[in-house]
Amino acid sequence: DHRDLHSFPTRRSSDLSKAKTSLEKNEYNEALNHFLEYVKIEEKENKKDTLNLINAYKNIGGIYSVYQNFAQALDLYEKAYALCQGGLYHQVKFQVLNNMIGANCNLGKWQEAENLNKQIVKMPGVDKGERLFYYYFNKGFIANHTNDCNEKVKWMSLANEVVDKYQLPLKMKAYPYSEMYQCYEKQGGTDQGS
Repeated sequence: DHRDLHSFPTRRSSDLSKAKTSLEKNEYNEALNHFLEYVKIEEKENKKDTLNLINAYKNIGGIYSVYQNFAQALDLYEKAYALCQGGLYHQVKFQVLNNMIGANCNLGKWQEAENLNKQIVKMPGVDKGERLFYYYFNKGFIANHTNDCNEKVKWMSLANEVVDKYQLPLKMKAYPYSEMYQCYEKQGGTDQGS
């Protein structure tokens, strides 16, 4: 029966489209509902739309992270990562891996984050500069658990050097600078010249 085949994907793509629109407007609850609806339908399919499903899991994980529910976020990132195992989705696998590192750090699973970060440098199909940037940035983020600001600043500075060396988008420097500023603030070093 061809009618079912045509109406079903439409509902899936409608939920996905609504989810993306809501997410762009920072309407997280709305986006979450649509993504979850999409996932519920997509997971039942025999022939899955793998890339959209990976991205849906990644986005749901991101929404859970916004709400500080890092355990739930990590669970979704791991589902997305498991679907990336064909070698087809290098860039999205790279993004998911970085999200998993962040979630592990927020859960205090520092060794797991460190182990995942070792994969970042060897990631095929991803620009070398981008790999190095995130490797250094993640090292700095992982350094949070020792409260060693000098260590954190060292890694964040290396991340920013990579932006210049590999001519990556300058906006990538915002996160490392933000992390370094927090360190300087903690050490009372932001009063100079104010």
